[in-house]
This record gives sequence, structure tokens and C-alpha cells, in this order.
Amino acid sequence: MDIEHLLTTTRSARKSLDLDARVDTDDVRACLRVESRRDGAPPIDLIDGDRLCELLKEYAIGVTTTPRTVEDVKIETDYFKSLEPK
Repeated sequence: MDIEHLLTTTRSARKSLDLDARVDTDDVRACLRVESRRDGAPPIDLIDGDRLCELLKEYAIGVTTTPRTVEDVKIETDYFKSLEPK
């Protein structure tokens, strides 16, 4: 992501959504902190992929969820040891 492009885009928008998996979050957060203090700056919300997925699920935007059950299986080694010939 070109940080300068991001800042230019957000300066002209009331709200902006920019998705990029290659983003260096620390650099972007630092730039956005400076930008958010500028007079007249629009609100900027920076979220990661996990939060984006949560919001898509919460508001049912382009996703379908399927409940599933997961079982943990523990091997009872003592039982199998008792089957060994003595």
C-alpha cells in the first residue's frame, strides 16, 4: 500500500475503506495518527483482517456461516497398555 495514496484518498473522503493484505501496520498506524490530528481530518478506522471478518459475520455482509461441532479425542494409553501380552 502506498501510504501517500492512502492519505490523499482519506483527505477527500468523509469515510474511507481501504483493504490491503500487504500493509505494514506499524507504519500505517503512525501515519494515520499524524493525519488524524490534522484540522478537518475525517475519522479514520484501521482494522485488521480478523476484525473485518467479525464485522462481515456480524452484519451478514457477503458471508454465510455454518455451525459445527468439534470433539477432542484423548487416547487412554493405560487401556491399550493393559491389552499388551504379559
